[in-house]
Amino acid sequence: MNDVNLIINGTFALLGIYLLILAFRAKYTGFVHQVLMVDRCMIWNQCRDKEGYVGYIFPRITGCGLLLTISGVYSALASRNPALQFPYYQMAVMLAVMIVCICYMAIIQAAGKKYY
Repeated sequence: MNDVNLIINGTFALLGIYLLILAFRAKYTGFVHQVLMVDRCMIWNQCRDKEGYVGYIFPRITGCGLLLTISGVYSALASRNPALQFPYYQMAVMLAVMIVCICYMAIIQAAGKKYY
């Protein structure tokens, strides 16, 4: 069971790192990947205010990516080291991941409504 938890938590950590990479790529190159847009029909060239869109999503997506990475790494370490475990830590990590996913979708939808 611990191996499955390790794989799942590693996936969460990698997803958080991927979000961080996309956020920093958007900030420093000005190109927003399709993952950071609401709908697949949205085209980056049709954005009304590209700098505003990037400025809006960057701190929020960076926070989501950091929280996802930290929760994945912590849970992976805690599954191997009982000293890091607190009561219901797995439930707390899963709740954090669920909150991040909901916030991520809310951020992307709000940015789409505001800048497209």
